[in-house]
Amino acid sequence: MKSRLLARSPILIVSFFLFIFSATEKGNAQPPVDNESCSSFIAFYCTTCHNTQRICASLATQDEEAWKKIIHTMAEYGDMNNADEKYTLSCMHFMEPGSEIVCKQK
Repeated sequence: MKSRLLARSPILIVSFFLFIFSATEKGNAQPPVDNESCSSFIAFYCTTCHNTQRICASLATQDEEAWKKIIHTMAEYGDMNNADEKYTLSCMHFMEPGSEIVCKQK
């Protein structure tokens, strides 16, 4: 009996970690890409170091590849995981130059 349990231990351990990993991944679901969600997200991650006018000015000058590099570099300074990087890129892609999310005067 004991040897059968030990023989199955690696399978049980791997199954446990796969279950935990899949549950964790589902917990990282990002909000929809819309004005409200992007505004909150940018306020949390970006405006800690940058004012919104800097981001606003960059909307007209940066393409997707440039944003990927910028966001990845900024993620190295902050506490941002890969899913958050992707969501930030989605927000930057979603916003048009002059977007009220970052260009409105407060």
